[in-house]
Amino acid sequence: MSASTDTTEEDLSNDDSANDNDSASDYDDAAEMAIRKIYKSQNSSADTVVGNSSTTDSVTDSDVSQDIEDSTYESAGSQSGTGTRSSGMRAQAANYRENEVGNQPRRKRLVTRLKTWALVLGVASFGYTLIKAIAEAVIAGQTPKAPGLSQQEKDKIVDRVKLWLKLPEKVVWTQMADYCDSFNPSWQAQILMVDTIKDLSPLLTEIWTWRDDDLALAVDKVVDAYGQFQPAKNQHQTSAIYRSLIGLTYDGYTKGMPVALPRVIAADVAELAIVEILHRNKTSMGGGNTDTDEDTDLGTLP
Repeated sequence: MSASTDTTEEDLSNDDSANDNDSASDYDDAAEMAIRKIYKSQNSSADTVVGNSSTTDSVTDSDVSQDIEDSTYESAGSQSGTGTRSSGMRAQAANYRENEVGNQPRRKRLVTRLKTWALVLGVASFGYTLIKAIAEAVIAGQTPKAPGLSQQEKDKIVDRVKLWLKLPEKVVWTQMADYCDSFNPSWQAQILMVDTIKDLSPLLTEIWTWRDDDLALAVDKVVDAYGQFQPAKNQHQTSAIYRSLIGLTYDGYTKGMPVALPRVIAADVAELAIVEILHRNKTSMGGGNTDTDEDTDLGTLP
């Protein structure tokens, strides 16, 4: 999917405190400002938010590539073992990605991805394709190329990606939970958000292997946490999905020693849990929960 690669100084400025300070509070403040900037810009000028070719009759190669990514479920570098429930959950997720997410308008999908970038990087930049390429290069340990950006602008993005990669998992999933409490995104939006987190996770040193149906059991724990959660007035039920990932461990990966789920694996469990919740409740993909103020449309304002 194409997006404008023009990233202005305004997009990347005013976040110096977050770049110079690695504390979680400063990081959260920068992310909150960036998210709200995207919402504000989206409300005032749709074309400048995404800058993509969906506003014209042309469809670029990057548009097609993004359409495929949005409509395709990926297992995030893990093997599900031989369990039939685990395999069924992944098939179920693939079906939802193709039929309930991939068929949403391209522009809405892109805006949702941009909101995830704002949460992760804390900058309200709309050059999605360019920033994605920079982030992927950093994760792979390569020197990122950033045509059209100044060295200062590129360095800001690189610094934010590096900060994101080294954040404690508790901070990452608390951010997602807080985002859900603040904005109550739709189910489709959350699926794209956790998929983006998969793309932005530290690389695994080896394939993560689930035994038998242990993947399904991990998903069950998250689904149960969602079902048992009683949200307060300022909370939404879907935030329980991400808080349940904090401290979630698996004891079958290293000879019986419980280990925390890597970020990419936890994001995969979250996506499967979302689809499983929908399957069990026989509900539409349009709403994150049954709250009356639910944002039921992908990529739009809550």
